[in-house]
Amino acid sequence: MGTPGTSPLCRKMGNKLTILENRTWFNIEIKMWVDVSRPDRFKKIVRIEPGRSIRVKASTFNSDDQGSVEHALLLVCANGSWTGKYILPQDLFAWAAVFCDSNRHGQVILQTQVKDVLFEPVRKTQDAMFFINTPNGMWMPCGPKQSGAVQITMPVKDLLLRLMSMQIIPPPISKIDFDKVLARQRPTVSKADLEVHERFTNEFGEEG
Repeated sequence: MGTPGTSPLCRKMGNKLTILENRTWFNIEIKMWVDVSRPDRFKKIVRIEPGRSIRVKASTFNSDDQGSVEHALLLVCANGSWTGKYILPQDLFAWAAVFCDSNRHGQVILQTQVKDVLFEPVRKTQDAMFFINTPNGMWMPCGPKQSGAVQITMPVKDLLLRLMSMQIIPPPISKIDFDKVLARQRPTVSKADLEVHERFTNEFGEEG
């Protein structure tokens, strides 16, 4: 968590109750500061277990103190324009920044790609053939070599998805999800179009 009041992802909460949800498989720690002007003094550290959510009352909420404006845009989009849902774990911030650095197509396309990243865990769940039981009693897609993995065939899987939809959780977002979206990324202007534009500019200038 970043220093309060300095993060590009700092949001003024106005002392309202906010729900923070941990959608990862590991614990997340959040510092609650007493005074935003004193980053060395924090009231407590809130720990959120996997699959759990807490209600906090705060005047300021920080996600991270690093990253560019584009980085902030990605995380804001990933959080559903600040619905109070904490989706991206802290160790994904660097990958999110790399994702933004590679994007050159503008804010609208970036938002579309962010939605694509968020849907990757859902795709994994739909295509998964192996599931593992988590400590909190939920079922999560996993690889065939993971300890405790249970293989489920398609007919049984369809039935389970209907009967146990409330007990199946998608896997957390990973760097692989960002890589997949980047691999599918296509420029809106072709290389040939850019070459034509460059020749035109060199010959006639910017004003045409």
